[in-house]
Amino acid sequence: MKSQFSEATFAFCINHELVDIILSNGFLVTPILPSTRKEKKLAYDIRLEISRGSFKRSLFLQHKIPYFVQNRSWNNNQMYMCHRGPFYWFNVRNTPKSRQHNRLVTLAKRWGAVYYCAPLFHRIWEMEHSFTNRTVTNLSRFFDPLQMGPIGPLEQHQVSYNALGTAGYFHTESHKIAVMKLPDLFAESKASIGEKYYSQLLDVVVRVLEETGTKWVAIPKNLEEFGDAITASYLLRKHFNVTWILLNGLRENGA
Repeated sequence: MKSQFSEATFAFCINHELVDIILSNGFLVTPILPSTRKEKKLAYDIRLEISRGSFKRSLFLQHKIPYFVQNRSWNNNQMYMCHRGPFYWFNVRNTPKSRQHNRLVTLAKRWGAVYYCAPLFHRIWEMEHSFTNRTVTNLSRFFDPLQMGPIGPLEQHQVSYNALGTAGYFHTESHKIAVMKLPDLFAESKASIGEKYYSQLLDVVVRVLEETGTKWVAIPKNLEEFGDAITASYLLRKHFNVTWILLNGLRENGA
């Protein structure tokens, strides 16, 4: 059964919860290509907010909406036998039009803190209930693309996880991968984030794109005046379909 809500809806709900409720001084770096006066003002506001913040960590998320499988059938037998019961699954791809998985793997190697993010629900009323009760994040799970590794050209693989969110697999090989909750993502040490960090991130993003098939990385000229963070955010959204969140850590009762 396909999820009854879109990827954009899920992304909005969990990003709102992460930035406004759970994370300490969290800030969503909004990707923007400023062309109008209003958009330019927004870009300057984002740049100012970033420069004022005393951030310690970054989080890069690609949101996924899963299919839900209740019963075993001929076309889900391999995944069903891994979980021995109901499970969720989503696709990861590496095609000429969508090299996102291998880009995520390479970015995770070079930079870290890159995760797929998917919910433990699939019906619209569950989304609405979770959003109202501020439990979208608690009912979401995170997956490290490094545990999956790069995949070959034109290949499509699947990530599956049981309905409780306690076990996950990467198919077609069906090897186990970790299923993480939000607090599991904060084991790494903190480091101050400043202009040097944004410059290095932009450089890494450009190199990852070049290494994964983009011969020439086009950066719009009207981004240059807004700094490396805004430019990196634009490239991350356009080529990786990634949301970038800056943060200090979890609030005391945030997870």
